[in-house]
Amino acid sequence: MNCMIQNNRILKHNSKMKQLKILIRLAIFILSITHIQAQTDYVKRINCGLTTELSEGPATIDGNQFIAEGVSTGFMYDEQNTRTHNASGSFSLLEPYRSMRLTDNPSMSYIFDVDAGTYDITIYFAEPHHGVNNTNYYERIFDVSVNGSLKLDDLNIMTAASDDPSDPSVVATGANKVFAWEYTVTTTSDNEDITILFGEVNNDPILSAIEILGVDTSSGNTGTGGQWTKSGADISYTEGNVGIGRSAITTHKLAVEGKIRAREVRVDTDNWPDYVFKADYELPSLEEVQEYINNHGHLPNIPSAKEVEANGIEVGDMNRLLLEKIEELTLHTISQQKEIKLLQTEIDRLQSNK
Repeated sequence: MNCMIQNNRILKHNSKMKQLKILIRLAIFILSITHIQAQTDYVKRINCGLTTELSEGPATIDGNQFIAEGVSTGFMYDEQNTRTHNASGSFSLLEPYRSMRLTDNPSMSYIFDVDAGTYDITIYFAEPHHGVNNTNYYERIFDVSVNGSLKLDDLNIMTAASDDPSDPSVVATGANKVFAWEYTVTTTSDNEDITILFGEVNNDPILSAIEILGVDTSSGNTGTGGQWTKSGADISYTEGNVGIGRSAITTHKLAVEGKIRAREVRVDTDNWPDYVFKADYELPSLEEVQEYINNHGHLPNIPSAKEVEANGIEVGDMNRLLLEKIEELTLHTISQQKEIKLLQTEIDRLQSNK
């Protein structure tokens, strides 16, 4: 009897332990779900430089409300060393671009209190002065760092927002336009904040709005990635090399194992061979070309079949070399045409004297 009682006690104890383990696992699962939810549901959109909310309600971008900085919570900025600015005059953009925060000091920062997780950051910039009836649009330049790492080097809002940032002649088209910069950051601890630092290079850093959104990485959706930046419909990668169908190559920005199809390809190149037509160009004679071919099996300055098989060709350089040969042949053809005309003249003279 005592043995049966003891066995029953053991069975009841084991049953309670199983129930306790189930409860612990359930509690851990609930806590993990809560943590993920807190991370992925994080939404912070602030209208920088606006101290009180607009009478008509928060300003919007793509239908999303940006709360006035002065009434929003969950972040800090150095209010003592910064100031607000409200663009006017020929600045035609409305909120949240019209209100801005800037600093006369070397830098200013925003610190966001977040849990561990992955977050998409979008910062909206608009230049209120330079380039709007003003030729000094190169004057405001600053850096943007995230959690101590430089991510946007020498930002010039006017050129970044321009229709063609690479062409200074049209840089003024960046007036009254927005440059939106995107970056994805991951924090590994609930005690790790997101710190965005704006550092002066030339004149005062300035910004209009900030958006930070938690990202659900469970399905592999990690946003644009920490090395990609986006402006409008354009996306850029500036921190390394890219490989498609193969590993990246350190000496090439893009390496592709496979075919590439395009309607048009532009290759920028220097030293285009107009030099062939200059008076001091040493045009090889056809006899010299013939001798080179006999000795080497290919044209001068043109890579051999063996070299091409081993190293491929540089499209821009090869086009330059081929044009060089065409221009050399053109000069030989012109010279031969002159000789033909002289010979024809001599033939005509001899026939007329018969």
